[in-house]
This record gives sequence, C-alpha cells and structure tokens, in this order.
Amino acid sequence: MAAPTLVNSQWSQTTSNATSIVATMPGSRVTDNVLLAFVCGNADSTMGTSSDWVQQFVDDTVSRTCVAVYSRRVDGTEANPTFTLGNSIRAQVQILQLNDIDWAASGGPFRNQTSTLENTTSATCNIPAITPNLADCMVLRAAYYSYGLRTVDAWADGSTEISDTTTNSGTANGSTLGLAYQRQTSPAALVSATTKTLSSGGYYNLGFNFTVKGTDSAPVPVDSQVSQVVLQMLGSPNPDAQVAQLATLILGYQTSPSQVSQALVQVLGRRVGRRIMAKIETLYN
Repeated sequence: MAAPTLVNSQWSQTTSNATSIVATMPGSRVTDNVLLAFVCGNADSTMGTSSDWVQQFVDDTVSRTCVAVYSRRVDGTEANPTFTLGNSIRAQVQILQLNDIDWAASGGPFRNQTSTLENTTSATCNIPAITPNLADCMVLRAAYYSYGLRTVDAWADGSTEISDTTTNSGTANGSTLGLAYQRQTSPAALVSATTKTLSSGGYYNLGFNFTVKGTDSAPVPVDSQVSQVVLQMLGSPNPDAQVAQLATLILGYQTSPSQVSQALVQVLGRRVGRRIMAKIETLYN
C-alpha cells in the first residue's frame, strides 16, 4: 500500500486585479497522476470553474477571502487552466502533482476537508485537527492569509512544507499561502490541530485540510520475509503444517493486507492471526 507522494509543484499569481487567473502546470507530468490546484483570492468572490478541472473544495462566502481546490487527472491532454473569479481581485494558484492515487476508491480519492476561518485581524491562522479514517493517504494542510505580506513560520506539527508564497509583495493587496503535507498509513492516526503565524500583519485567515487517498495495490512482501515473521511469532524453528497451509494461501500473490489478515485468522485462529498480521504490516509501510 502507498500514500500519495508529492512529485512537483508550480506557482502562479496575478499582479493586478483580474476576473480570472491563468495557472501554469508543473512539468514532467505522468499519466494517472493528479494535479491539485489551490486557488486563493484576497476578496470575497464566487469561485468559478475551469474546463476539465473538478472543484473539490470551496470557501468563498466571507468578506475578503476566497479559496478553492480543483483536481485534474493527468491523461496527456491537459493544458494550463484558466480559473474564473467572480469579482476583479488579486489571486494566486499553487498546483501540485501527486502520484499513487486510488482512482478506484469508493467515493473517489478526495475526502475529509475541514476548515477554520478567522474573520478578524490576526497574524495567526488555525488549521483544525483531522482524523482521515483512511489508510495510506496524504493530508494536505493550508494556511491562507488574505492580507499578509510576510512568510509563514515553520510547521510545528510534523508536516513537511511544500511552499510559502506571497503575492504582490510590499503592497497593501498581497496575500500569503503556506502549504504542507503529512503522509498517513493508519486510518486512525490523528493529524493534530496547529497554528501558523505570519512574521507580521495578516487578517481574514483560512486554515484547512484536504485528504487524498493513495493506492492499495502494493504486492505482499516476498515469501522469505513473511515466513520469518510467522516463524518468529509462532516460536517454531521450522514450518509446520499450519505455516505450509498459510504459504499456500497468501505467499507470492498480489494481495492486500486485509486478505492476508483473513488468511491468517482462518489458518491460525483469531488471536494468533491478528498478532502476526500486526507484525507483517510493518513490511507494507
């Protein structure tokens, strides 16, 4: 199994008020990767659509702040998108390219968006906690300052920074967007709340999470690795009839951890099977 991985990114901005923004895509795109566009504006504006891009998240109902996330599956026909803005505003776009996307996931690969808006004058931006409830996913974390002309401080929650961008630096109409991510392997893992702070200034701030489901098609580890774990957990120096039966069921096949777990329980019993599976799962991650 694999959580999505960040391949690369590309940033674009408007240098004056506009009703749309043309964004440049990252290069070296690979078929079946996903492009995620984080479109942010420094005024209230109804976020529009872009041809072939799907809006996955939007918050555009509060004065002086509008944010949306759009997705596009890479297929070789994609072109630099134009994102429409309801009003004439200044905007920026960060487009990420991620791989290992579970396009076949029930409900699609994009889940669990949560956001917190501070409609006040403040240099801080609160990103809420989130429990993705998905194995092998990437939680993208964003801190957007509608009027902020300085860099965002370091991420203190264990997230890996992607970018820290400021539009129209040095003007009264600038904005700052900080993006980071965490790759999760356990569906029960909590991504804690965190606070981001501008070096100075900033107000009308929006913090949010955006979760992307990764693939679950990784192969079972090689026979010798699984056999060693089984023998270690059973305390047996040689394979017995149970281990031989287990090998027949699961070893050497392209199967998922849940299928392996079922085979373990079937052959060894619920208690022993679950203990062994917990050990084997470290080979998948």
